[in-house]
Amino acid sequence: MKAKRINDISTKCSHCHTEIETGEEHLHHADVLCEDCWLVARTTRARKTHWQYLKSIKTDYLIPAKKERK
Repeated sequence: MKAKRINDISTKCSHCHTEIETGEEHLHHADVLCEDCWLVARTTRARKTHWQYLKSIKTDYLIPAKKERK
């Protein structure tokens, strides 16, 4: 669903679909966003360090599975 144009009297946020007053909307990659959604879109995600990543996959890939005895 596309958001209404900015020049309209009332606009809706592209993500949460709340009404936005004229002048309070923010553009982000051709989307019209409210301030809350715009802040979330602009905030960079916290990335894992190399060691945090290795620790997270360690149980699945780095430790060999025990063989079942018959």
